[in-house]
Amino acid sequence: MVKDPASTACAIVDSVMDIDYAAGRITSTHADQLIAHVRDQGRCQDFGPNGRDIRWETTVAEEGAHNIHVAGKSRDAFAALRTKRDQTLAMPKLIIPSLQVNMRGGALPPADEDGQRFLKVPITGI
Repeated sequence: MVKDPASTACAIVDSVMDIDYAAGRITSTHADQLIAHVRDQGRCQDFGPNGRDIRWETTVAEEGAHNIHVAGKSRDAFAALRTKRDQTLAMPKLIIPSLQVNMRGGALPPADEDGQRFLKVPITGI
């Protein structure tokens, strides 16, 4: 979640589901906590998909009522929808460099002797 301290406007950038690959289970514990926090704040940002006018503010209730991924769905139905959908998707094109930066908490890799920073991209084995 990002928040503008001057206006207290906030946005959920990515309410990631909790995925336990070993158990084959998806839960929404952390997403639920984040959404509850935003609900308490009473606002979030609407980026205007499908040609809809961009609005700088919307409520969690509005998004819950109109978002095609969650409107009228239970948590289990949402998890099933995402699991089925995600199985059809290819690996994201920028996942390898993204992981390298994310694993460093947003920092780039250390520079080499010449001051250059590199992200390593495997060309085989993926």
